[in-house]
Amino acid sequence: MQFSKKQRSKIERLMHNTDISTEDLREKVYLVLNTKPCPRCAIPIERDGGCDHMTCNRCQSSFW
Repeated sequence: MQFSKKQRSKIERLMHNTDISTEDLREKVYLVLNTKPCPRCAIPIERDGGCDHMTCNRCQSSFW
């Protein structure tokens, strides 16, 4: 799997955090790799198919 520089940087920071459990680390790495933050409220959003248009369930922001 190829990681972007941004993803690699976030994952490396998570790996150096010794106060995090293995399960929490897995969840956070999943979020880094599979979600995109909403540009308005920053909640992680996962695209599950279809076109590139996305709508945030929290703030109803619409983006591509």
